[in-house]
Amino acid sequence: AYTAAGQPVQRSSGTLLPGDFVKLRLSCFNTPYGDVQLDPVGIPGDVRGKLVWDELEARMRTGKLVMGRVLNVTAKGYAVGVAGYVALLESNHALPEAAAQIGTLQPFYVASMDKARKQIKLSGVRREVMDMEEMYRRSM
Repeated sequence: AYTAAGQPVQRSSGTLLPGDFVKLRLSCFNTPYGDVQLDPVGIPGDVRGKLVWDELEARMRTGKLVMGRVLNVTAKGYAVGVAGYVALLESNHALPEAAAQIGTLQPFYVASMDKARKQIKLSGVRREVMDMEEMYRRSM
């Protein structure tokens, strides 16, 4: 969302409010369903990066999982792609089953973040924890 002056709206949540401006592109004037199709216009890279960083920080504070893919082995552990950032999964925090699944989308916890260095460290998730969280979500 943007202000009338074109500046990004700074909010802790991603909700839209009356008066917000949203950039959209008219993709199709008359769809087979008889309506108009609008697509969002890309968010500027610096704004997107800040939004993603803020979301990752929030998940670190609350202990929520993030999804990522193990990319490759590094000197200290594993490089993991998370929402456009490359994070470090240190060897002592990596579970063997997670490290073996290179390229597969899987859950991790954010262990620490250093904004000045743009560094993110992750820790692996035990299968039992994932199963318990899934049972909890289903019970809600």
